[in-house]
Amino acid sequence: MSRSLLPWLTLSVVVLAAVLLFVRDDSRGDIGLDVDVQRETSSGAAFELAGAAETDREQRVGERRQSATASDRAIPIPYSFPVFKERRPFDGGVIEVRVVHDEDGRPFVGARVMLPVGFNVSAVAPPQPSTTDAQGLARFEGLLAWDWNVVAEADGCIAERGSALIQEQRPEARVELRLATRRDVLVRFVDASGRDLVPADLGLEADDVRGVGLVLDARCGEPGQRFQLVDAPSHRARGVDTKQHPFCWNLEIRGVSAACVHALLGDVILAAEPLDPRATDVLVRLDREVVARAATPIVVRVVAGAAEEPVVGARVVFSPVARKAVERLTDDEGRARVEGLVTGELGVSASAPGFALARIAVRRPIEGELVLRMTAGRTISGVVFDQLEAAMPRALVGIYSADEAGSNRVTMPLEFAFTDLDGRFVFTEQKVGEYVVGVHASDGRRRLPKREELRPDTAFVDCRDADVTGLVLHGYRPVNDLGGPDWDLSQLPR
Repeated sequence: MSRSLLPWLTLSVVVLAAVLLFVRDDSRGDIGLDVDVQRETSSGAAFELAGAAETDREQRVGERRQSATASDRAIPIPYSFPVFKERRPFDGGVIEVRVVHDEDGRPFVGARVMLPVGFNVSAVAPPQPSTTDAQGLARFEGLLAWDWNVVAEADGCIAERGSALIQEQRPEARVELRLATRRDVLVRFVDASGRDLVPADLGLEADDVRGVGLVLDARCGEPGQRFQLVDAPSHRARGVDTKQHPFCWNLEIRGVSAACVHALLGDVILAAEPLDPRATDVLVRLDREVVARAATPIVVRVVAGAAEEPVVGARVVFSPVARKAVERLTDDEGRARVEGLVTGELGVSASAPGFALARIAVRRPIEGELVLRMTAGRTISGVVFDQLEAAMPRALVGIYSADEAGSNRVTMPLEFAFTDLDGRFVFTEQKVGEYVVGVHASDGRRRLPKREELRPDTAFVDCRDADVTGLVLHGYRPVNDLGGPDWDLSQLPR
């Protein structure tokens, strides 16, 4: 019986499947039509729904804002931000200044104390000046962390300076300043008869009187002997040219204790005169014979090589600090002599073809003859090109000491020269050593780079073993000068 039903069941399943397929194909067009109709009719509704949603959102935000304003609380957020407080600069420093008399250490009452700052320091405002009380104290509070300058002054006294460092770790500082009575003393040089000394008496011109020095010391030395400083710091003085007489000075002397005024030629004592504690002027008598003996002739011997062979015909220049230079030529023995130089300090230089310039500085008394040892001069040469690799004529080239490289200081050249029409330059008779050679467009002053920061316009040269030739440097020529007329040499330094 089950076998007789099986064909009927199979047929029924097939018929049902066919009916379902027919119904699906017939309804497909109606479904697509419904979707198109919905698409066409829903665009306006979508805009209406979006506007309603936006209005609802604004209404809810407004309600939250009103609620926050009413409760004076911020809208809650899921996390909190860290709170940073502004750091105020430290201003709790205290400086206590004690001012005393330099003579006996008594408190100085009524001294004016200031904490000045530099004119270019705008971040720190100086406090108001203060006056010392009966204990000689002045106090400043509410100070920033700073390295403060402290100045104390009073009428009839020499102002004293100090410093006080205020830090957050060390907010208090104490300073003691000693004010000394100031004496204005007029000092004049006179001859043995008491007549005012004139420059011609010493073989000097009116502008050469600086060759004679003026020094204070605690006790008087012997004329003609070497000056030895004993206690000059306790009698600090400042000399001012009074314009009254070439040999007349006004001294501001610290303190009222006894002292001695010395006239010096270098380190040789020309005259010494005691200075009484209350004296306001003093006459220092200069003996011409003593001055003549102190201004001994200066003899220089110029030699070269290990055997110290004399250099004949070398040009020797004596350059006193306070008068014009004097030139001499060496004789067959390599010696040059000069007399009558009334000056305490001078420089001596010697130059000769094929040798590097030799220099020394001397100070009287000069014992025996001076010896200048000359060495063979080195040659440094090269060529300068512009930015278009064309020879750069009339370019200024300077030579500098290699010790100034990387110092960040504005350095003047030891020597400078202009390139020729082919851009070539040459430095001759240079000392054995290391140098920096650079191209410039003005007076030669510049900051020298470090060795590891070489530029096309700069070169380091080492002429300790041999001459240096064939240097190639590059300068810069303004664009409007390229291919234009020659440069005006009158605009370049000589």
